[in-house]
Amino acid sequence: MITTTNAIAKMLEDLYTGNPWLDVTFANALQNINAVQALQHPLQGGNNIWAITQHLIFWQQRMLRKLQNEPVHQDGDLPDFYIPENTDEENWQATVHHLYHT
Repeated sequence: MITTTNAIAKMLEDLYTGNPWLDVTFANALQNINAVQALQHPLQGGNNIWAITQHLIFWQQRMLRKLQNEPVHQDGDLPDFYIPENTDEENWQATVHHLYHT
């Protein structure tokens, strides 16, 4: 029997590396993006790729905590659309890795 929690988990997994409903996975979309590109603002006033990636992490963490009956907000959480001070390639790859693990 598939539970709601399992269905949501499967949907999130598909968004990253599977066969998502929107035909684009996060892994494929981010695999050729480097730190410089992730920081570019394509539209004046819009968010860059790095901020959007942090936004995805922010909300996925909260949703997963809610599904696990944990406190949604926890000490040490980064703010939504967070851009770190250190924006080198290593930190960008760590952000992409963090997205994968959320």
